[in-house]
Amino acid sequence: KGSLPSVRAYMFFAFQTAPDRMAIKVADTTRGFLAESGKRRSERLFEAAFNESPEAIALSRLKDGLIMDVNQEWLRLHGYTRAEVLGRTVVELGIWPDRKTRDAVVAPLVAQGRMRDQETKVTIQGGHQRLVKLSGSVIDASGEPHILLYIKDISEERLADEALRASEVALLQANDKLNEQVGLHEITESLANVGYWMASSDGTQIHWSGGLRRLAGMTQGPI
Repeated sequence: KGSLPSVRAYMFFAFQTAPDRMAIKVADTTRGFLAESGKRRSERLFEAAFNESPEAIALSRLKDGLIMDVNQEWLRLHGYTRAEVLGRTVVELGIWPDRKTRDAVVAPLVAQGRMRDQETKVTIQGGHQRLVKLSGSVIDASGEPHILLYIKDISEERLADEALRASEVALLQANDKLNEQVGLHEITESLANVGYWMASSDGTQIHWSGGLRRLAGMTQGPI
């Protein structure tokens, strides 16, 4: 435990000290080699996770929103090709209408270094707007702060929620209207001394209104 592996890495420096003499300096670079190998391995893993993620991801420069990289899902969501976005800012693409709006959206990142599930609208190719949730972190890339931003499109989800709420409201309104009608019938029966009856579609059940029961001298209960 803690010992170096049997495979080692060395760096050789050779220089001539005299016409018939040469000096060789050998440096053990095993630790540096392993560290560099680990770094490359981490970079490959990050690249794979970035490109294959089912969520849209963008890497952009913090100070101005210059897009450094995006994954395939980001391109699909926004409707652009990679060549159209790399090297351009999010404001130039029209994702945000202006620099002020963009800065307001990323303000939590500037203040806290991260943000989670912030809802906002973005403009995609063709001028269409989508409702999204943003989550991201500030990371260092080449010695400069960048934003690693995850974008989740919740437009369809929100439309479904709104449709469900609208149907629930409509049902409540229908129930309220029905109760009003029932109450109006009861008042009418009481004032006019009338009543009515209804039969089920198969004729097996008959409903007598309260007014008709009173006229017939019947108590509440099944007919």
